[in-house]
Order: sequence, then structure tokens, then C-alpha cells
Amino acid sequence: MAFKVAIDAGHGSNTAGKRTCKFTKDVKLSNGTVIKKGQQYREHYANVMVSDFLATELKRCGISVYKSAWDDKDASDDPDISLSTRQKNIKAAKCNISVSNHFNAYGTNWNSAQGIGTFYHSSVYGDSKKLATSVYNQIVKGTSQKKRGIKQQAFAMVNTSRLGVKAAILNEYAFMTNEHEAQDLMANVEYCKECAVEVAKGICNYAGIKYVPEGNTPPAPSPKPTGKVSKSTMVKGLQSALNKDYGTKLDVDGSYGPKTKAALADHNIKSGSKKNSVKWLQTRLNELGYTDGNNKKLDVDGDFGSKTKAALIKLQTKLGASKDGIFGTGTMDRMIKLYK
Repeated sequence: MAFKVAIDAGHGSNTAGKRTCKFTKDVKLSNGTVIKKGQQYREHYANVMVSDFLATELKRCGISVYKSAWDDKDASDDPDISLSTRQKNIKAAKCNISVSNHFNAYGTNWNSAQGIGTFYHSSVYGDSKKLATSVYNQIVKGTSQKKRGIKQQAFAMVNTSRLGVKAAILNEYAFMTNEHEAQDLMANVEYCKECAVEVAKGICNYAGIKYVPEGNTPPAPSPKPTGKVSKSTMVKGLQSALNKDYGTKLDVDGSYGPKTKAALADHNIKSGSKKNSVKWLQTRLNELGYTDGNNKKLDVDGDFGSKTKAALIKLQTKLGASKDGIFGTGTMDRMIKLYK
């Protein structure tokens, strides 16, 4: 089972008070958002930005993610889920650890309070000190800020018992009541991404998982048959599908011989292929553990769409076959070796 991390984005889109002071200048984020002079920036927006980048980082490292109090990059429509409900949801998701993302505040006016820090629970903390240390040691390597250290507080989102996790931390990445940190860090896409990268590295160090940098692809798992079907049964399925779809009149004998190869060569399975052949391929891809572009199992619906093509290309990549998204004899000749 994959290591699973709950990523909690603090507060909600319209939580009262969770905002910066009024900006003293226009700030344009690299994603196109403009916070004009005199406007306030909402904490949840920055929390979601860090959370979304963190989810991308962890998934690339083969780590599973549960999203707490956010669902996508759009931070404008997230309700403020109660702390008790967040705890229950994370516990039900059966996560290994939890990370809650926040930006700090001191008072309601611009002031000199500043810096970055990490918290774990004061009494119910499990293995959280180790996680906090691993993550904090990474985030202080980034943009130069005051190091506020690792502290303990009885925050709901770091209570390991209520969350049902081994370790839980809460990070405060900057002060939204500090003019520089709010306008130049909190409202900075690159800074939010930097924080996410650093947290991901800390989590990987904690979990003993190799961190995979952006632009790299994690090693694909070695394809292994599930043992549900034999080579003969797998080939019989192909022969039967080709007969039903194209009237190839093959003997359904489980032998991948010249006639079956010729029939497959004449009727490659690709976009536009008939239903039975596509269902056969979708079944094989699921059987071997190859998923769509969102790492989800394929629906065996006979529709050769983008999801089936993505899973097929993953298989072809691993087998060293042509990565064309077309299942023909070149891919079959290699795939059949995975069956006994």
C-alpha cells in the first residue's frame, strides 16, 4: 500500500479575518491573479496554492494524497470545514501522516512579526517530532526568513489520535501581517511552490522514500501478471474478441501462432477499434497494473479513449515497444512474455 499523506489547506475561502492587511502596492501573481493596492489577500488562497503544489510533488514521488478542505487549484469556492470534521475525514481516509498548511498573523495591522515555523501537538503527537524536524530542516533551506523553530501547541490539526495518523504537523510559511512577507512571499506563486518542494523533500526523508525532482519520472513498477489468467486464457480472449469484432474465424485455442498474429496485425487495437477487442485490452492493462493519466484503473467499457491510450503507452514504455498508443503485434510479442 502506498504511503498516504493528508494535505490540509487551512480555513476556507470566506473565513472571516483570515486575510492580509490592505496591500500597499499592486501585486500580480505569475498565475495572472492581481491583488490591487488597498485590497486584501485571503489566507486560504495561499494555503491552497502550497497544498496543490505539494500534492503534485508527492504524487510524482509515488505518494498517495488525501485533500482536506480543498479539492482543486480554485480556492474561491471552498467552505470552511470544521476542525472536528476535518479530523474525522482524515481519519477515515487512513493516512500515514498529515500536513496542515497555513500563513501566520499577529494583530490586524502591518507589523514586524515575521518568519517560518513548524508545530506539532503538545501532548498527543506520536512520531510527529521526527516529521516536524525532517520537514523544518528542509523549509529553512529556502528563501531567507526568520527561523521561528519547531514548537508544540494543542492545535486540532496536529492531534495524531483524532486524525488517526502516525505523525501530524502544521506549517506557518510567513506572516500575512508583515508587509514584505505578505506581498512578496505569500502572494508569490514561486515562493509557494518552493515551500511545497521543501515540505515534499522533508516528507520523503521522513518516510524513507526517494524524492523525485520535477522533470524526472519515477521508476515504473515492474509489470507482473496478477495470476488471474494464464497465457493460454489471455490469448483465447484475444482470439474470441477478434472473431466477434472482425469475423477472423480464428481457432480459440490459446496459441499465439501465425494466424492470430496476422489477425492482430490486420486489426490493431487503437482509437476507433471495436468494442470486444478494446475491452480485452483494457482488461489486460488493468491486470498488469497500468493506469490512466490520473493513475486510476480503467473502466472496461470498450471505448478506446485518452485514458486507455495513456495506460497503453505506459505499458509500451516499460516493455520497450513503440510508444504509439496502438496495440499491435510489436506490443503483444513483448506482453505475452509476462504471462505463464
